[in-house]
Amino acid sequence: MIFVRHSSYYWLFTDSNDKLHDLAVVQYVFDGKEKEVKVRPHGNSLRDRPYFRTSELVKARLKEQVKSHAPKEVFYNSLEESGGLLSFTSVANHARDIKQVQNLKQNSQEKPDDDFVELLQMLKDDNRTPESVFVRKVDNSADPCVVLTTNQQLYDLERFCCNPAMFSILGVDPTFNFGKYYVTLTTYRNLLLRTKEGNHPVRIGPILLHTVKSQEVIMNCRRR
Repeated sequence: MIFVRHSSYYWLFTDSNDKLHDLAVVQYVFDGKEKEVKVRPHGNSLRDRPYFRTSELVKARLKEQVKSHAPKEVFYNSLEESGGLLSFTSVANHARDIKQVQNLKQNSQEKPDDDFVELLQMLKDDNRTPESVFVRKVDNSADPCVVLTTNQQLYDLERFCCNPAMFSILGVDPTFNFGKYYVTLTTYRNLLLRTKEGNHPVRIGPILLHTVKSQEVIMNCRRR
């Protein structure tokens, strides 16, 4: 296994007036043989290609332009404004592809104040990794719900709640109400730890956000 010992950042300035340049140099120092440093793909992408986030300023400009121009035209205009294929200084300064511009146009036409639409857009723009995923399922059906959980919570449920010889009871408590949404918490006990009183501590498991407080909705969302 090869480890990166440390990384160094060098900011570039112009010779004329010491103005900060658009580019910076990153140096990686390895323990052992050097290896290629690859940019990870988007957490929701099915294709293995590097993901570069478009700056919020550029996305705001694209949203404004796409109101009166076709997505394809907006994309190529953005590319030209950044200096063209051979001269642009940063991938964050122009649209990633035509699909991104099409998504911006579609989202601008969605019903305002739609929390689920906003959540879906956040998931599209979020550079998540398999290790950092927290939002597991977004079901925008007649009874919308969202399932939230970490890999560690799922692992704990398997080892503490699924062993017939020694197991913890999985608790389900749909009592929290935040505005128009309900929060159903699951709880379990960590059987490897003990409190000062000698009890196994309670831990929070997967969380369900939903709009209707009924057992049928909770069961249906769990099966979906």
